[in-house]
Amino acid sequence: MSEKIILNSKEIIENVILRELKTIIYSSDTATAPYIKFILIANAIEFIGACGDTFPFKENGHSETRFNDALTKYFKSTYKQFAKSSSAFYLYENFRCSMVHAFRPSVKIDLVERKSMIKHLSIDEDNEKLYLVLEDFYDDLEKAAKKIIDSVNKGSISNKQKVESPFLYVDDQKSGSTESNLVQVVSN
Repeated sequence: MSEKIILNSKEIIENVILRELKTIIYSSDTATAPYIKFILIANAIEFIGACGDTFPFKENGHSETRFNDALTKYFKSTYKQFAKSSSAFYLYENFRCSMVHAFRPSVKIDLVERKSMIKHLSIDEDNEKLYLVLEDFYDDLEKAAKKIIDSVNKGSISNKQKVESPFLYVDDQKSGSTESNLVQVVSN
């Protein structure tokens, strides 16, 4: 018999971003797919921002604010410069939108892995490029996700009811994960 588990946004962060996405990023089984992992990070950043605002998840018109809020409120301070539309390396436009809508970053962004030995968020002034290092980017996302969880646990987040409300149904699941299971969106 199928068991239905309801996950809230906090549990999505814990199970999908902190467990499943980490497995995808660091798994040797998926070592051949670094490019697609960046798209997952872009989506996760926006989700973190959505968890921190007061608008309903499905309300349109908040992508830019949510993405930038995640970078400025939950990521380390070095990201703030890239969360401004005046930045030559504006991550919302040059990374998030380009990856999600055009399936490639803008010419101003280079996506690399740690093995490249390039420093994350370093800028090549000569070629006008910002480098995003996959594993470092995920590690910073993980820290941001943990900040959201901490603020929910402490009750210091202004929209605690939103992040603790049902968000996703997972069928036939014992671990609370979406792995190998059917999911259904909760109308939220």
